Amino acid sequence: MEMELVNFVSPPLPECQILRQCSSSSSREGLCFRGFVASLSLSPSQRLGCKLTHIVCGAALRGLDRAQITRKSWEWKVECRPFRVEELETIPQQSWNTATVIQAEDLTSEARCITVEAECSREIILLDDSYSFPGQLAQLKINGGETIRLSVSSPPIPSEANHNVLYKLKGDIPTGTTKVRQFTLSVKAPVDLHVTKQDGPAVFDLKVGDQVELGPFLLTAMDLRPVMCFHQYPTLLFFASGKGIAIARSIIEARDGDFGSLNFDLRQEIRLYYSAPTPSLLMYKERFNQWEKKKMKVRLTVDAIAGQTWDGHVGTLSQLWDADDLEYDPETTAVVVCAEKNEEDIDKLLDDAGIPEEQIEKWDSNPSPALL
Repeated sequence: MEMELVNFVSPPLPECQILRQCSSSSSREGLCFRGFVASLSLSPSQRLGCKLTHIVCGAALRGLDRAQITRKSWEWKVECRPFRVEELETIPQQSWNTATVIQAEDLTSEARCITVEAECSREIILLDDSYSFPGQLAQLKINGGETIRLSVSSPPIPSEANHNVLYKLKGDIPTGTTKVRQFTLSVKAPVDLHVTKQDGPAVFDLKVGDQVELGPFLLTAMDLRPVMCFHQYPTLLFFASGKGIAIARSIIEARDGDFGSLNFDLRQEIRLYYSAPTPSLLMYKERFNQWEKKKMKVRLTVDAIAGQTWDGHVGTLSQLWDADDLEYDPETTAVVVCAEKNEEDIDKLLDDAGIPEEQIEKWDSNPSPALL
């Protein structure tokens, strides 16, 4: 697999081959620095594990799977989540930015996953306004209308997306480049928004190519620190219902070691207990096989079959829990609850299971107005 990488400050790594040097102003790429264009081949094992580290503009870019470089624009793909870096004229920081819908997927008849390409550059978006933790609510405006608050189902923006931006903000530039014109690095990354019919037809009916305004992400995030200690809690359990499955997904699909990650690879047992009213209202079911590849066992139940084809469990989450074969130690088990309903049922279940309250982290489906 061939990739082209730009190295503006440091010499290429030993395994890289210098193909050409950008010396003239007409051939300068990316940050408008003079530098080298290098080619690097990855072995299949490196691509699978995403363990590559390469220096790009003096910053370590980890988890690189694919790179495509054009003039004044880069594209990278990290764990199948691409992001794009582009040079723009100098612009100030701003709270609201234009985002484009790049994908719209029907999850059920009542819910959709709308993917927007969102601005996430630290030069443009303040850290407090960015999507950094699972459970944060996105703020959206359509045609200048009322603010709509939506759950985010994709993992937080990977740290790699801003490596070049943070290096540039340090102001540590090579000799002879102090008089280069100023510019802003824009970083666009996909963000999946979980939309239901209750959110209104304007957002539910969005289609590819539509533009919206995306504002600051609200500080409604879950505090996962109590359940983050994998050696203390080798068993990790998720309980989800309603749109809480979107929040669970944002944690489950986070890369180990990145924002929102609970380091699945270092756990011994991980299970998801997910309840839906009927089989047709199970969401993100096409991702269950992918989740099970991350050591997670998915356990499903529905309240009723309603004449649909279903050979799985029927009943409450408590009944699903009782029917499962999990062997666990309450003192070494951590729990993440992402439930829009059945909260009392889950609370009783966990109390009967003897799992201490301090080992349980809950998503708040109705955050305090002070946070909104």
